[in-house]
Amino acid sequence: MAATLKAIRGELEGDAREAYIGSFIQLVRTATTGSTPVANS
Repeated sequence: MAATLKAIRGELEGDAREAYIGSFIQLVRTATTGSTPVANS
């Protein structure tokens, strides 16, 4: 969680920041919908 907060504050750079934010958004969606989203690859 601390890493996500750092990402949101901009303390991480580029791709790492995007990855943390993406993971956090996916986690929130999973928690709110109660279902696991299908990963797009």
